[in-house]
Amino acid sequence: MKKFKDTLREISHYPSAIFGAFIIVLLVALAIYAVATIPYDEAIRQWRGGEDVVYQNPKNVPPAWFNNFTDKDLPISVALVAGEDEEFTKVITPGESGGTIDYEYSFDFQYDDYPQELFLYIQSDHQVKSPFLSIILVTPGDEEIKISDFGASNRQTYRFSQDERLITRLRRIHGREVPVIQGLFSVPKSDPLVINKGVYTLKITATTFEKDNDVRIEFVNHGLVYGLFGTDHMRRDLTTAILWGAPIALAFGLLAAAGTSILSMLIAA
Repeated sequence: MKKFKDTLREISHYPSAIFGAFIIVLLVALAIYAVATIPYDEAIRQWRGGEDVVYQNPKNVPPAWFNNFTDKDLPISVALVAGEDEEFTKVITPGESGGTIDYEYSFDFQYDDYPQELFLYIQSDHQVKSPFLSIILVTPGDEEIKISDFGASNRQTYRFSQDERLITRLRRIHGREVPVIQGLFSVPKSDPLVINKGVYTLKITATTFEKDNDVRIEFVNHGLVYGLFGTDHMRRDLTTAILWGAPIALAFGLLAAAGTSILSMLIAA
Protein backbone atom coordinates (compact mmCIF):
# COMPACT_ATOMS: atom_id res chain seq x y z
CA MET A 1 0.00 0.00 0.00
CA LYS A 2 2.88 2.36 0.87
CA LYS A 3 4.47 1.75 -2.55
CA PHE A 4 1.13 2.47 -4.25
CA LYS A 5 0.79 5.77 -2.36
CA ASP A 6 4.37 6.69 -3.19
CA THR A 7 3.67 5.97 -6.86
CA LEU A 8 0.58 8.19 -6.83
CA ARG A 9 2.54 10.95 -5.10
CA GLU A 10 5.24 10.72 -7.74
CA ILE A 11 2.72 10.79 -10.59
CA SER A 12 1.06 13.89 -9.10
CA HIS A 13 4.25 15.84 -9.89
CA TYR A 14 3.66 15.31 -13.63
CA PRO A 15 0.57 17.08 -15.07
CA SER A 16 0.91 15.19 -18.36
CA ALA A 17 0.67 11.88 -16.49
CA ILE A 18 -2.46 13.04 -14.66
CA PHE A 19 -4.01 14.13 -17.93
CA GLY A 20 -3.13 10.80 -19.56
CA ALA A 21 -4.68 8.90 -16.66
CA PHE A 22 -7.83 11.00 -16.96
CA ILE A 23 -8.10 10.16 -20.68
CA ILE A 24 -7.71 6.45 -19.95
CA VAL A 25 -10.39 6.54 -17.24
CA LEU A 26 -12.71 8.45 -19.59
CA LEU A 27 -12.18 5.90 -22.38
CA VAL A 28 -12.85 3.02 -19.99
CA ALA A 29 -16.07 4.69 -18.79
CA LEU A 30 -17.21 5.34 -22.37
CA ALA A 31 -16.38 1.77 -23.37
CA ILE A 32 -18.45 0.33 -20.51
CA TYR A 33 -21.33 2.70 -21.28
CA ALA A 34 -21.25 1.87 -25.01
CA VAL A 35 -21.30 -1.88 -24.48
CA ALA A 36 -24.04 -1.62 -21.84
CA THR A 37 -26.38 0.70 -23.78
CA ILE A 38 -25.66 -0.18 -27.42
CA PRO A 39 -24.85 -3.89 -27.86
CA TYR A 40 -22.51 -4.71 -30.73
CA ASP A 41 -25.24 -6.13 -32.99
CA GLU A 42 -27.40 -3.03 -32.42
CA ALA A 43 -24.45 -0.74 -33.16
CA ILE A 44 -23.85 -2.56 -36.46
CA ARG A 45 -27.56 -2.30 -37.32
CA GLN A 46 -27.60 1.44 -36.64
CA TRP A 47 -24.41 2.11 -38.57
CA ARG A 48 -25.17 -0.07 -41.60
CA GLY A 49 -28.96 0.29 -41.50
CA GLY A 50 -31.02 1.55 -44.42
CA GLU A 51 -33.78 4.12 -44.64
CA ASP A 52 -35.99 2.22 -42.18
CA VAL A 53 -33.34 2.76 -39.48
CA VAL A 54 -32.25 6.38 -40.11
CA TYR A 55 -35.43 7.91 -41.55
CA GLN A 56 -35.98 10.08 -38.46
CA ASN A 57 -32.53 11.67 -38.74
CA PRO A 58 -31.77 14.82 -40.76
CA LYS A 59 -28.81 14.78 -43.11
CA ASN A 60 -25.38 16.14 -42.19
CA VAL A 61 -26.30 18.37 -39.21
CA PRO A 62 -24.46 19.40 -36.02
CA PRO A 63 -25.53 18.29 -32.52
CA ALA A 64 -28.42 19.95 -30.67
CA TRP A 65 -26.09 21.75 -28.23
CA PHE A 66 -24.63 23.66 -31.19
CA ASN A 67 -27.44 26.19 -30.61
CA ASN A 68 -25.60 27.32 -27.47
CA PHE A 69 -22.68 28.57 -29.55
CA THR A 70 -24.40 30.36 -32.45
CA ASP A 71 -26.35 33.58 -32.83
CA LYS A 72 -29.07 31.77 -34.80
CA ASP A 73 -31.46 29.41 -33.04
CA LEU A 74 -31.62 26.44 -35.41
CA PRO A 75 -34.68 24.14 -35.55
CA ILE A 76 -34.33 20.89 -33.61
CA SER A 77 -35.40 17.61 -35.22
CA VAL A 78 -38.65 16.08 -33.99
CA ALA A 79 -40.27 12.66 -34.48
CA LEU A 80 -43.69 11.97 -32.93
CA VAL A 81 -46.26 9.18 -33.22
CA ALA A 82 -49.91 10.19 -32.84
CA GLY A 83 -51.49 8.67 -29.75
CA GLU A 84 -48.13 7.53 -28.36
CA ASP A 85 -46.52 10.92 -27.75
CA GLU A 86 -48.73 13.19 -25.69
CA GLU A 87 -47.98 16.26 -27.83
CA PHE A 88 -49.50 14.56 -30.89
CA THR A 89 -53.08 13.70 -29.93
CA LYS A 90 -55.29 11.08 -31.55
CA VAL A 91 -59.08 10.95 -31.04
CA ILE A 92 -61.12 8.09 -32.53
CA THR A 93 -64.83 8.55 -33.23
CA PRO A 94 -66.29 5.19 -34.32
CA GLY A 95 -69.27 4.83 -36.66
CA GLU A 96 -71.43 1.93 -37.84
CA SER A 97 -68.98 1.03 -40.59
CA GLY A 98 -65.88 3.12 -40.17
CA GLY A 99 -65.64 6.48 -38.48
CA THR A 100 -63.20 9.38 -38.10
CA ILE A 101 -59.81 9.75 -36.44
CA ASP A 102 -58.63 13.26 -35.58
CA TYR A 103 -54.95 14.02 -35.04
CA GLU A 104 -53.53 17.29 -33.74
CA TYR A 105 -50.04 18.56 -32.97
CA SER A 106 -49.28 22.13 -31.84
CA PHE A 107 -45.72 23.47 -31.66
CA ASP A 108 -44.13 26.84 -31.00
CA PHE A 109 -41.81 27.70 -33.88
CA GLN A 110 -39.37 30.35 -32.63
CA TYR A 111 -36.35 29.44 -34.74
CA ASP A 112 -34.19 31.62 -36.98
CA ASP A 113 -34.02 29.19 -39.90
CA TYR A 114 -36.23 26.68 -41.70
CA PRO A 115 -36.35 22.88 -41.21
CA GLN A 116 -34.83 20.62 -43.86
CA GLU A 117 -38.03 18.69 -44.56
CA LEU A 118 -41.34 17.49 -43.13
CA PHE A 119 -42.70 13.93 -43.46
CA LEU A 120 -45.77 11.93 -42.52
CA TYR A 121 -45.33 8.16 -42.26
CA ILE A 122 -48.74 6.53 -42.56
CA GLN A 123 -49.79 2.94 -41.86
CA SER A 124 -53.36 1.70 -42.26
CA ASP A 125 -54.74 -1.77 -41.52
CA HIS A 126 -57.69 -1.51 -43.92
CA GLN A 127 -58.54 -4.51 -46.10
CA VAL A 128 -60.51 -3.08 -49.06
CA LYS A 129 -61.50 0.59 -48.69
CA SER A 130 -58.68 3.06 -48.12
CA PRO A 131 -59.15 5.71 -45.44
CA PHE A 132 -59.29 9.31 -46.69
CA LEU A 133 -56.88 11.79 -45.10
CA SER A 134 -57.29 15.56 -44.96
CA ILE A 135 -54.31 17.61 -43.72
CA ILE A 136 -54.16 21.32 -42.82
CA LEU A 137 -51.62 23.54 -41.07
CA VAL A 138 -52.87 26.42 -38.94
CA THR A 139 -50.36 29.31 -38.87
CA PRO A 140 -49.68 31.74 -35.97
CA GLY A 141 -52.15 34.17 -37.58
CA ASP A 142 -54.91 31.50 -37.45
CA GLU A 143 -54.80 31.10 -41.23
CA GLU A 144 -55.37 27.57 -42.50
CA ILE A 145 -53.09 26.19 -45.19
CA LYS A 146 -54.53 23.13 -46.90
CA ILE A 147 -51.63 20.72 -47.12
CA SER A 148 -53.24 17.80 -48.93
CA ASP A 149 -56.03 15.23 -49.04
CA PHE A 150 -55.74 11.72 -50.42
CA GLY A 151 -56.67 8.08 -49.96
CA ALA A 152 -54.02 6.38 -47.88
CA SER A 153 -52.47 3.05 -48.78
CA ASN A 154 -51.53 0.42 -46.19
CA ARG A 155 -48.04 1.90 -45.93
CA GLN A 156 -47.25 5.34 -47.29
CA THR A 157 -44.80 8.22 -46.92
CA TYR A 158 -46.00 11.77 -47.54
CA ARG A 159 -43.20 14.27 -48.18
CA PHE A 160 -44.39 17.85 -47.94
CA SER A 161 -41.89 19.40 -50.37
CA GLN A 162 -42.75 17.03 -53.22
CA ASP A 163 -46.50 17.76 -53.32
CA GLU A 164 -47.13 19.69 -56.57
CA ARG A 165 -50.60 20.80 -55.43
CA LEU A 166 -49.13 22.25 -52.24
CA ILE A 167 -46.55 24.13 -54.31
CA THR A 168 -49.42 25.68 -56.30
CA ARG A 169 -51.31 26.68 -53.13
CA LEU A 170 -48.24 28.33 -51.66
CA ARG A 171 -47.67 30.21 -54.91
CA ARG A 172 -51.10 31.78 -54.49
CA ILE A 173 -50.39 32.64 -50.83
CA HIS A 174 -47.02 34.28 -51.48
CA GLY A 175 -47.67 35.71 -54.94
CA ARG A 176 -44.70 33.85 -56.38
CA GLU A 177 -43.17 30.38 -56.37
CA VAL A 178 -41.34 29.56 -53.13
CA PRO A 179 -39.85 26.35 -51.72
CA VAL A 180 -42.51 24.45 -49.79
CA ILE A 181 -40.88 24.43 -46.36
CA GLN A 182 -40.00 28.12 -46.54
CA GLY A 183 -43.49 28.89 -47.81
CA LEU A 184 -45.15 27.11 -44.90
CA PHE A 185 -43.13 28.95 -42.24
CA SER A 186 -42.95 32.45 -43.77
CA VAL A 187 -45.08 35.59 -43.52
CA PRO A 188 -47.39 35.66 -46.60
CA LYS A 189 -46.09 37.77 -49.49
CA SER A 190 -42.93 38.80 -47.59
CA ASP A 191 -40.04 39.61 -49.94
CA PRO A 192 -37.44 38.53 -49.00
CA LEU A 193 -39.09 35.75 -47.01
CA VAL A 194 -39.50 36.45 -43.28
CA ILE A 195 -39.95 33.58 -40.85
CA ASN A 196 -43.44 33.61 -39.32
CA LYS A 197 -42.70 32.79 -35.69
CA GLY A 198 -45.37 31.53 -33.32
CA VAL A 199 -47.60 28.53 -32.61
CA TYR A 200 -48.49 26.24 -35.51
CA THR A 201 -51.04 23.43 -35.39
CA LEU A 202 -50.96 20.41 -37.68
CA LYS A 203 -54.45 18.92 -38.02
CA ILE A 204 -55.18 15.63 -39.76
CA THR A 205 -58.55 13.94 -40.16
CA ALA A 206 -58.75 10.33 -41.32
CA THR A 207 -62.17 9.13 -42.50
CA THR A 208 -62.34 5.34 -42.39
CA PHE A 209 -64.80 3.09 -44.22
CA GLU A 210 -64.19 -0.22 -42.49
CA LYS A 211 -65.07 -1.22 -38.94
CA ASP A 212 -62.11 -0.98 -36.52
CA ASN A 213 -59.83 0.41 -39.23
CA ASP A 214 -56.88 2.08 -37.47
CA VAL A 215 -54.45 4.54 -39.04
CA ARG A 216 -51.02 5.09 -37.47
CA ILE A 217 -49.37 8.44 -38.28
CA GLU A 218 -45.82 9.48 -37.45
CA PHE A 219 -44.74 13.08 -38.00
CA VAL A 220 -41.04 13.67 -38.64
CA ASN A 221 -39.51 17.13 -38.79
CA HIS A 222 -35.93 17.11 -40.07
CA GLY A 223 -34.36 20.09 -38.34
CA LEU A 224 -30.88 21.60 -38.64
CA VAL A 225 -29.51 20.15 -35.38
CA TYR A 226 -29.89 16.65 -33.95
CA GLY A 227 -28.87 14.53 -30.99
CA LEU A 228 -25.68 14.53 -28.95
CA PHE A 229 -23.14 14.37 -31.79
CA GLY A 230 -25.11 15.21 -34.96
CA THR A 231 -25.37 13.12 -38.13
CA ASP A 232 -23.38 12.43 -41.30
CA HIS A 233 -24.28 12.63 -45.01
CA MET A 234 -26.03 9.23 -44.75
CA ARG A 235 -28.22 10.40 -41.81
CA ARG A 236 -26.40 8.09 -39.41
CA ASP A 237 -26.39 9.18 -35.76
CA LEU A 238 -22.73 9.84 -34.89
CA THR A 239 -23.40 9.01 -31.23
CA THR A 240 -22.99 5.33 -32.10
CA ALA A 241 -19.63 5.91 -33.79
CA ILE A 242 -18.30 8.13 -30.99
CA LEU A 243 -19.31 5.76 -28.18
CA TRP A 244 -18.05 2.63 -29.91
CA GLY A 245 -14.82 4.42 -30.77
CA ALA A 246 -13.85 4.18 -27.08
CA PRO A 247 -13.63 0.36 -26.75
CA ILE A 248 -11.97 0.14 -30.16
CA ALA A 249 -9.38 2.77 -29.17
CA LEU A 250 -8.73 0.93 -25.90
CA ALA A 251 -8.32 -2.38 -27.71
CA PHE A 252 -5.75 -0.91 -30.12
CA GLY A 253 -3.98 0.85 -27.25
CA LEU A 254 -3.73 -2.32 -25.18
CA LEU A 255 -2.52 -4.31 -28.17
CA ALA A 256 0.11 -1.68 -28.93
CA ALA A 257 1.27 -1.57 -25.30
CA ALA A 258 1.44 -5.37 -25.07
CA GLY A 259 3.28 -5.60 -28.37
CA THR A 260 5.81 -2.94 -27.30
CA SER A 261 6.41 -4.70 -23.96
CA ILE A 262 6.92 -8.09 -25.60
CA LEU A 263 9.22 -6.59 -28.25
CA SER A 264 11.26 -4.79 -25.53
CA MET A 265 11.69 -8.02 -23.58
CA LEU A 266 12.78 -9.91 -26.70
CA ILE A 267 15.34 -7.24 -27.54
CA ALA A 268 16.62 -7.16 -23.96
CA ALA A 269 16.97 -10.94 -23.94
